[in-house]
Amino acid sequence: MADNGVLDPESLHRLEGLVTNDPADTVDLEVADALLPGGLPFALRELLQVSNGVRVGETEVFGTSRLIAANEDSDHRWALGEQTLVIGQAGAGSALVMSYGRPEVCEVDDDPWDARTTTETSDTPLELFTVHQGRPLAQRSTWCAVPGLDDAMQMVRTSLREDLAAMAQTVLGAAYGAPLSSDIMGFVAVDPDLAEELLIAADWESFLINYRPDPPSPGSSAQAQWRLACDALLDPDHGELLDAARSTRVASGVPSPDTVREFAFLSILAKAREELCVQVTGDASIRTDGPGHRLAATYVSGHVPVSLNQAR
Repeated sequence: MADNGVLDPESLHRLEGLVTNDPADTVDLEVADALLPGGLPFALRELLQVSNGVRVGETEVFGTSRLIAANEDSDHRWALGEQTLVIGQAGAGSALVMSYGRPEVCEVDDDPWDARTTTETSDTPLELFTVHQGRPLAQRSTWCAVPGLDDAMQMVRTSLREDLAAMAQTVLGAAYGAPLSSDIMGFVAVDPDLAEELLIAADWESFLINYRPDPPSPGSSAQAQWRLACDALLDPDHGELLDAARSTRVASGVPSPDTVREFAFLSILAKAREELCVQVTGDASIRTDGPGHRLAATYVSGHVPVSLNQAR
């Protein structure tokens, strides 16, 4: 990795156990570009200009001659689509493929070809080695595309359970109409008699369900894993903690106790997603700037948020 955070192709040669070749010359690249059905993808060309074929363990990206040979057979295009290019292998029974016009690399079962098994393995062919050390997906940790996410997931799952347990000890809505406590940051008290100003429940629910902080790492594989990680924070037995929570009807026009309880649960989940981002990035400002932390604190204190900056 270069000092400016940009991947340095020379780091490829420092990978232990790596087998490289001389860079592909202009003729090799132009022949491959002419003979491959969709041409030579730019991201693959970048790797071949560093080494004309790369292998570490059972993972290999082919050089130009083997690329051409591997794509003469149309079996994979029939099974995976005409825009698919075979670029290497990731162990027995697994091929590395790209789609023309896309930089990402995917693994797919090749004995027989099965499009249902296609899974992104790297943002580029070069990063398959410089970021993932050539390890196939089966040999990587669950959240390998986002550094630090594995440990953060374990920590935040614990804190999420603790927050849900705290919610179960609170009568949600019990402080409706009382002065807001000083620890509820970013909220302004609203006249409790103006019940008609409450948010429409469907809009509130949609926001909370779909809310996720921005991914802490760039790249499509990191963004995909981030979305999955945010959803994976939930455990089946969290439903029992939700059922244990108590809520009271506070005023006409206010959502039902069951709805308030559901929104409190979703706010605590939003807080956990923010905390996951804090643990990965080290940016503690998310705790004060993100709506999840503020909404969760408001519900657990017994108040009912009206919007992202008002509560009763």
